[in-house]
Amino acid sequence: MLDVAVVGAGPVGLVAARCAALRGAQVAVFERASQLVPSCCAGLVSPRTLPVLGVSERSVVRAILAVHVHAPSGQSVELRAGRTKGLVIDRLALQEELLQLAQEAGVTVCFSCDVVDAAPGHLTVQQAEATQTVEARVVIAADGPHSHVAQALGLPSPPMTVVAEQAELEVDTALLDHVSVFLGQRTAPGFFGWSVPAQQNRIRVGLASADQDALAGCLDQLISDHFLYARVHSRKRAEIPLGMPQCIVGARVMSVGDAAGQTKPLSGGGLFTGGACARLAGFAAADAARSGSPQTLLERYQERCVGLIGREQAFGQSVRELFSRMGDAEIDTAMQTLGAQPLLDYLAEQADIDNFHQLANRLAREPQWWGQLIRLIPALLTQSPDSNTPT
Repeated sequence: MLDVAVVGAGPVGLVAARCAALRGAQVAVFERASQLVPSCCAGLVSPRTLPVLGVSERSVVRAILAVHVHAPSGQSVELRAGRTKGLVIDRLALQEELLQLAQEAGVTVCFSCDVVDAAPGHLTVQQAEATQTVEARVVIAADGPHSHVAQALGLPSPPMTVVAEQAELEVDTALLDHVSVFLGQRTAPGFFGWSVPAQQNRIRVGLASADQDALAGCLDQLISDHFLYARVHSRKRAEIPLGMPQCIVGARVMSVGDAAGQTKPLSGGGLFTGGACARLAGFAAADAARSGSPQTLLERYQERCVGLIGREQAFGQSVRELFSRMGDAEIDTAMQTLGAQPLLDYLAEQADIDNFHQLANRLAREPQWWGQLIRLIPALLTQSPDSNTPT
């Protein structure tokens, strides 16, 4: 019998497995794919993400110092900091390092193993034509936003998802130190578009939206508008969960990462939040597997996740819902209001892509910006007739 069985060999599942093994648990990971498969990921993370995941900098492609924000009208502003604010990573290189670290910690990783059913303490695993039952004291569901394992064991799915589509483009351009964000109902209804520089002569361009039907056409238009002469190298689509469900633990089971909605509602990013919660999950699972009262330890995992990322998720969800109701005219007005350089410089230095709620607290303590921010209120409270995107 295993102490801990992890379903899903993505970054979050591998971190959880490694942490459980480092705690002394006997751990195995079951992955349906035949090899590591990077998901649809822009690869933009904060510098603190790598230590949270417990990896080196070998997957880092470049450092990011600035963001260019493009309004629907075509107006743009630059927020540039004097220090590195983000890192672009090679997702496959990151996963390969995480796999190596997990195996070095004693984790058994089983590819081409599809978990087709689950019950408390038992997984039914299919590999090729053979089916076997795997017993485990604790199961960690790390198999995505529609986790089959979590649902089979009675855990709810995240309350909402948006769909993202991203293309990797070949471009004839110099190396860049900034990312771009594209706003507007025509660009990405209810969310935003992005471009992130990757390896030399490669750029990742994508968008997310609650309007799945409009997604492909919007991405085509974004590429046509801003990257007309680029060549499409690859294209992927994925769902992004927004918000943790009320329960992420059950009888001898816990969910983590996308399966638990542990993402940032403002950006959809999940490597930092999912990785931080994966550490908690791995340690809690190992302790629970050897405890006489395992359920108490599993429930403590949920409490710690809420304490760790709950405030940022609540803030991000509120801002995202407010933004999704804004029409293009309101977005343009807000951009014009924020366009003064001193405020842009302040925002660039103070903003933290993992903790945007802290920026709101800092602004509240800086009276010199209050007059400018108050002028945002009419734009934020006005809902344009064409801004009826569901939230």
